[in-house]
Amino acid sequence: MIKIVFFGEKELLRGFEAKGHALYSRKKDVLCAAVSALTTHTAKALNERFKNLRIYEQEKGYMKLEILNTTDVLSQEMLKALVDSLRDLQERFPKHISVEVKIDGT
Repeated sequence: MIKIVFFGEKELLRGFEAKGHALYSRKKDVLCAAVSALTTHTAKALNERFKNLRIYEQEKGYMKLEILNTTDVLSQEMLKALVDSLRDLQERFPKHISVEVKIDGT
């Protein structure tokens, strides 16, 4: 199962940690590919366009990202869009993906 935990504080998203594998298909795991494409795209956009990453780690089956400026509106919108897209996948494949949002101080 892929587990993705978004974290933040005071109603603002700060980043996410994604780990695991969907194990949806042995031949071509389209679910893993979809999650990887969504998270990688978001990370690259934040890094290249906004220079807004504090931590960026990526290896097979694991990614962690934390943004530097949580008050940047565009970064918040991108992270919220990522949450929405991943939750859509979670609704369709609940045995293979889990999405959680943990906001401290709210």
